[in-house]
Amino acid sequence: MSVLRGWGTLTATPPDTPKTGCWWRSVDRRILLAVAAILGASLFLPDGRQFWFDYFVAPIVADAIGPTGTAGARYNIYNTAAYGVLFYLGFIGVERKLRELDIVVDGRFLLAATPLVLLGGAARALEDAGLFAPPVQYLFISPIIYLLLGAVAFLLLWGGATLRDSTLPSLPAGLALVALAIGGYGAWWLFAPPGWVHPAVWALVVLAVTAAVAEFRSSRPLHNPVELFGLGSGLALLLVLLQLAQFDAPHGEVLFEVPLLALGLTLAVAGAAWLKAERGVPHPGFMLCTLFLGWLALTADGGHAFWLVLAAFGCLGAALRFPLRKLRALQVVQRPEYLGLYFAHFLDGSATWLGIDRYGYVEKHVLPSGAIDYFGTAAVMLPLKFAVVSAVIWALEAEHEEIDHHTRYLLLLFLMTLGLAPGTRDILRLALGT
Repeated sequence: MSVLRGWGTLTATPPDTPKTGCWWRSVDRRILLAVAAILGASLFLPDGRQFWFDYFVAPIVADAIGPTGTAGARYNIYNTAAYGVLFYLGFIGVERKLRELDIVVDGRFLLAATPLVLLGGAARALEDAGLFAPPVQYLFISPIIYLLLGAVAFLLLWGGATLRDSTLPSLPAGLALVALAIGGYGAWWLFAPPGWVHPAVWALVVLAVTAAVAEFRSSRPLHNPVELFGLGSGLALLLVLLQLAQFDAPHGEVLFEVPLLALGLTLAVAGAAWLKAERGVPHPGFMLCTLFLGWLALTADGGHAFWLVLAAFGCLGAALRFPLRKLRALQVVQRPEYLGLYFAHFLDGSATWLGIDRYGYVEKHVLPSGAIDYFGTAAVMLPLKFAVVSAVIWALEAEHEEIDHHTRYLLLLFLMTLGLAPGTRDILRLALGT
C-alpha cells in the first residue's frame, strides 16, 4: 500500500506565487532577445533561409510526405537544440498561465492530463496511417503537434476556469458543452476525408459519457477546471481510438507486449527501491557470487548446471538475508508520480527497442540514434531511460526546497509527455504496420 501514497499528500497545496501579467514578462528577456536576434539575423544571411528550410522545415515535410532532396525525417543537432529552448520557454509560459487561472498542478492534474498526452501519440498514429493530407497533415507532426495539444489544453482549462467563476446554471452549461462536442465533430465530419466515425455513433458515445458523468459526478466537472480538462481530453482520446480501431493491426501483439514490459520494469524498480529502503542493500559479495555461479551454469553441461543454479540461488538468498545498511532515501522512488515517470519512459524505450530490433524501424533523434549505433542494439534504450529518469528524480529531490509543488508537478508532466506521447505513437504505429 505504500506505493499508493503520494497523490493525496501534495494535492492541497495552492499556488503560492501571485498572479502575474503576460506570461512572457516572466521569461528572462535576455533569452527572448537572443532568440529573436538569431532568428532575425539568420534571415539576412546568404544561406540563412536555406539553412532554416534544410534543418527545420524539410524534416517536417519529409516526415509527412517522404524525403525532400537530401533531407530526411530525422532530427538534427540544430532543430534539437532549438526545440529544447522552445520547451523551456513553453514550460515557463504554461506555468505562469496556470497560476493566473488559479489552477492547482498536483497529482490530480497529472491524472487529468494523461488522456491529453495519450491523445497526442494516438493522433500522431492517425497521421502515420495516412488519414490526413497536407496542409492538415503537418499539424500532426512534431513539434507542431505539441503546439496543437497545448492549444487544446489551454482552451479546456480556460473554459473550465470561466465556467467555475461564472454564475451560469449547471444545466444550460452542460447542455451547451454536449452540443459543442457533438456539433463540432459533425462540422468536421462534413469536410473530413472518408472513413471517419459517423456523427451518429459519436453522438451516442457523447450522450453515454454525459449520462455516466451526471450519475456519478453530478455537476462537479462544471465547477472544477481540472476535472473538465480530463473529461474533454478523454472524450477526444476516445474518438481517436474509435477511429484507429477501424484499421487492421498486423502486429497487434505489441499492444500487449510493450505495456507489459514497461509495467514489469516499473514494478522491478519499485520493488528494488522498497527492498533497499526497507530491508537494506543486498550484500555485494554474495551478489557477485550469484552472478559468477549463474555464468558458470550457462556454460556447464546439464548435470552440473543444476547444482550450479542451486548454489546461485543460495548465494542470492544469502545476499538478501545479510544486507548492508538501508537506503531510506530510496523511499521517494515509490511515489506514484515518479513511478509514472519511469513507466512513461520505459514504454517509449521498449517500443523503440522492439521497433528497431524486431521490425526494422529507424531512430530519428540525435542522441538515442548515436547510442544505438554505438552499442549495436536498441535495447540500450532501457538502461539509458532508467539512468536519465533516476537522475531527474535525484535532481528534483535535491532541489525540493527550491522548487514548489506547482512547478515540480508541471515539470513532471512535461517530462512524462516526452516519454508517454512518443511511446504511444510508436506502439500504435508498430501495431498498424505503418
